[in-house]
Amino acid sequence: MEQVPLPPSVLYTVYDQTQQNLDMSTVTRLIDTVQLGVFLDNLLPMTFFSAVNSAWDIIVPTLEIEDVLKNMMFELLWFDDTLAKMDGEILISANKKEWLIQVFEDPEGAPFLYDDKMSPKKIYFSNVGGPPGLTNCSFIPGPNRTNILARTGVIHHIDCLFLDFNYTKVDPLAPTFAPLTFGPTAGGPVPFAAFTSMPQVDTPAPVFTAVPDATSGARANSGETWLLVKMLVAAAALGAVVFT
Repeated sequence: MEQVPLPPSVLYTVYDQTQQNLDMSTVTRLIDTVQLGVFLDNLLPMTFFSAVNSAWDIIVPTLEIEDVLKNMMFELLWFDDTLAKMDGEILISANKKEWLIQVFEDPEGAPFLYDDKMSPKKIYFSNVGGPPGLTNCSFIPGPNRTNILARTGVIHHIDCLFLDFNYTKVDPLAPTFAPLTFGPTAGGPVPFAAFTSMPQVDTPAPVFTAVPDATSGARANSGETWLLVKMLVAAAALGAVVFT
């Protein structure tokens, strides 16, 4: 007997759906960094406002990654047509923060999937209690961007992050020696992986060569020269490491 193929909404969890989307590689990496995948799949049912890669243009300290991610995780199912009827209301995220919903008419918008009789609207989410106007996120238009069903909830793709703190913006022209999540500044400490990934220079066995010395007759160790070369090559390799 042939087995009937199951739809993705039955096969995959919210985490699975996010992991398989190339435009969500940054948020997936951060979820893995803080091991939040289990929490994401156990918050049943849940709504995940998943920010695309281009939205992660800030420097988030490592200890605050989990909190930023939980800003965008909500208990229960919140479909876009439901949210469109909640102008002025508050949603509580998984970390107990408040987010204001604002709804505006959008004549050029697409009809709602589950309520095509409702006029198109633009839905914005703003922080409550943080710096005014810091977050003003909205859904990314287009097919398969909102109301993405998963076994454990629903996903909406959004164009910015739900923030309640004014993090430093990334300067795309400035080189950085650490991932964006390693510290409060782009020039933070170099991670250990950067050292282990540097090209290795084979150092030959030291060769002692007699060199005349007017004061002590000491001999110079040419192995020191090789050590200096190795240090210079390693420094050059380190300077070329740029994390994206």
